[in-house]
Amino acid sequence: KFLKDLPYSLPGSLENTHNKPVSPVAQSPVAQSIVNSDINIVIETLYVPPTYEHLGYQDLCPGFTTEKFFKALFYKKPFIAVTTPYFLQQVRTGYGFKTFSPLIDESYDTIEDPKMRMEAIVAEITRLNNLTQKEFQSLLKQCKSICDYNFTRCEEIIQEKNLNSASDFLKPYVNSYYLT
Repeated sequence: KFLKDLPYSLPGSLENTHNKPVSPVAQSPVAQSIVNSDINIVIETLYVPPTYEHLGYQDLCPGFTTEKFFKALFYKKPFIAVTTPYFLQQVRTGYGFKTFSPLIDESYDTIEDPKMRMEAIVAEITRLNNLTQKEFQSLLKQCKSICDYNFTRCEEIIQEKNLNSASDFLKPYVNSYYLT
């Protein structure tokens, strides 16, 4: 039911209880590609983290979450994040979301070298593509409880922040890098 209703509700609300017109964004090819995929490859805005050495910081600065990541959660999709190192760690500790290890090999998240991180991501996508249909369906079934948990966590955050809709939830993450 959720996947059928979501294209009619985003970005307006998580549930289309007000019979609002369907959002053009929800009908976009991007939204439809997420709905039609089994696993979402989230390609975040940054892949190589900024260092801010010019400000005296020598450590890697963490990446940031955008609407790209949250779409996977709202559509209840397992995901692989093509982004800065430690992103998955950040969404687990900072937001309380769950990720998909050991079902999906997320060791790429701790690889700081961009080339090696991409090689690890491609290797995991290749591994998933080489699963038999039965193995792949089993993996998706095991991921479902994590997807449901993350969706519920999004709803909790919306309530905690006293927001009216998923759209209100996503607004701070759209182009947040350029707004800060």
